[in-house]
Amino acid sequence: MNEKDLKSDDGKEKQIQFMTLYNGCHVRLSRFCRAVCRNNEDAKDLLSETVLRAYEHFETLRKPESFLSFLFGIASRIHRKKIRRLKFSGIFSQEQAERRIDHSANPEQKLEVVLLFEAMNKLPAAQQEALALFEISGLSLKEIQEIQQCSLSAVKARIARARQKLAMMLHVKDAEMPSNVEKVSTMVTDKLKIMTVNFF
Repeated sequence: MNEKDLKSDDGKEKQIQFMTLYNGCHVRLSRFCRAVCRNNEDAKDLLSETVLRAYEHFETLRKPESFLSFLFGIASRIHRKKIRRLKFSGIFSQEQAERRIDHSANPEQKLEVVLLFEAMNKLPAAQQEALALFEISGLSLKEIQEIQQCSLSAVKARIARARQKLAMMLHVKDAEMPSNVEKVSTMVTDKLKIMTVNFF
């Protein structure tokens, strides 16, 4: 077997190993991209760029069990870089919302989704990301800590503050806050998970 054949075999083995690990993460990564991006096209771009970057740097992954954090860390860095480059202002438009909602839903559900995304886009980037990783993609607090490179207490605080701000922006009264924060959180999770169906 010559050197060219060896390289070809190595490439096939890398591809098989990568896809084996990636297939178990695809849905959760898709949900994250949908949650943090302003429209479907941006979400698809983020997903594609993340997968490409992850494959290119796959040799740097030391342990297969770290693949999830490795993958989401790349997605997080790419997203943050784009936010800085575009000087993301947090402005939300009806047109952006229309691109993201599930058009099979009834009018009331569509309005809920629009309001949810409007609120999500107003959250500080770190809080929005932590909430999306935890509630939408189902990552553990420890995994989010590794991705965001901060303390565990900081991750918990970001998620808690994001939930509270969502509840406040959705006009939940202070007296009803404890129960409704959980309701808002559940609603966000359910709605965004529904919208990830048939993403690709």
